[in-house]
Amino acid sequence: MKNISFKDICKDDIIGKKVFLRCDLNVPFDNNGVLLDDTRINNIIPTIKFLLKYNCKIILASHFGRPNGEYKEEFSLKKLIPYLQEYLKVNVLFINDILSSDSIKQVDNLQSNEIVLLENLRFYPEEQINNTTFAKQLSKYADIYINDAFSCCHREHSSICAITNFLPSYPGLSLMEELKSLSLIYNDNYKPQTLIIGGKKISTKIKVLNHLANKVDRIFIAGAMANNFLKALGYEVGKSYFEEEYLNEAKNIYENYKQKIVLPHDFVGKNNNKIFIKNIKDINKEDCILDIGIKSCINLENIIENSKILIWNGPIGFYEEQYFSIGSLYAARTIAYHTKNNNLVSIIGGGDAVAVAKMSGLKNHFSYISSGGGAFLEIIEKGDLIGFKNLKRN
Repeated sequence: MKNISFKDICKDDIIGKKVFLRCDLNVPFDNNGVLLDDTRINNIIPTIKFLLKYNCKIILASHFGRPNGEYKEEFSLKKLIPYLQEYLKVNVLFINDILSSDSIKQVDNLQSNEIVLLENLRFYPEEQINNTTFAKQLSKYADIYINDAFSCCHREHSSICAITNFLPSYPGLSLMEELKSLSLIYNDNYKPQTLIIGGKKISTKIKVLNHLANKVDRIFIAGAMANNFLKALGYEVGKSYFEEEYLNEAKNIYENYKQKIVLPHDFVGKNNNKIFIKNIKDINKEDCILDIGIKSCINLENIIENSKILIWNGPIGFYEEQYFSIGSLYAARTIAYHTKNNNLVSIIGGGDAVAVAKMSGLKNHFSYISSGGGAFLEIIEKGDLIGFKNLKRN
């Protein structure tokens, strides 16, 4: 990762100013409208408290879901108002028509215990095409811009990129903390380093895997990703998911880094709705692999125990079903234990791995949980993100 050194926000830059705070409030709700995970709300609290301390007028802006450039009630950010008021201890004023001049004037009348929340930016098709005119209109709300949405910084959108051409732009406290934690991956004082990479598609992670293979000491490949390697090495994977077009690349990676790569060798899965536990050599054409077995869990435990820093992205198995969540939960609990007791530095990134960490009940026992999925992978691969381009640097 590049040596990214942003300028800290200081009192003289912000005191009494109107601040356009781009955050990520794309949070999960259940079918009854109950918030399921408050991580992203908690992430912005330090920045908001800092700004309120210096009498700033805050305009919160975010996207929510994929409304495809039109108003859809189920994607309105209005449902977040009671949660934001509870967490932030301020009154939240909501602006529906975010482009009207009257709405922009509303900010001038904010009281000390009030902030503004703009309606979903993705209700406007201009947002996702990085439209300059749209960004300029948004910039009229504020004197300065702060980006505290690390998880969105790989998106070339108006509220991430184009708006920074019109306002002095800074990183938020959460974004700074994220970068500080991710920089540990490139600190050679932490050896040996381990990468656990899982999930469904090798296609979305092949570049990161190639990049980190040169850096880390051990790579444990799991989830459906592992099926590509097993298939490429001549093993039967039955009806398990794999990507045919990536088999050659998987084989090449394995041949280049086989001294580092560890693959599971026993599995839990289904065959005609019957659950099986098998070694790799016993898998047949009707089997579907959905989790790793206990021998592979123990092997993974030994790898974790002998690591100083660990990066985890992607679940170990099909954790959404209880019978196939054992590998993922075993990994989470083992990582949490060694983080707490043996000074392991653990960095977890990606929605599924974070969900497993939460499911384990030990979410607070990891060194750092990244708010980003795609952004987490991209900054590891490229060392920078498009959303950082115009933020003030030292």
